[in-house]
Amino acid sequence: MGLDIFSLEGKTAFITGGSKGLGLTFGHALAGVGANIILVSRNQDEAESAAAEISEATGQKAIGLKADVTSEKEMQAVVARADSELEGVDILINNAGINIRKT
Repeated sequence: MGLDIFSLEGKTAFITGGSKGLGLTFGHALAGVGANIILVSRNQDEAESAAAEISEATGQKAIGLKADVTSEKEMQAVVARADSELEGVDILINNAGINIRKT
């Protein structure tokens, strides 16, 4: 049995908090085994840059989108885009968070 059992070819991963840190790492890993990627961030430029980085490194389609995960309206819009551009979402990684530690 080969490593093809780990293939995610034809699947789409939707990652919140995807422009850096663990979200970006998850994006690279999943794209590395064939998944297309949707990265969601509160910062459009960071999301697009991270998506371009993943696409260039893996050859997979990656889209960076701006949305605040606390906004139902914004999340509905990015899910609708995922549905239209990548035929839905197969993998969901809820990684968005904020640092509340005071320095």
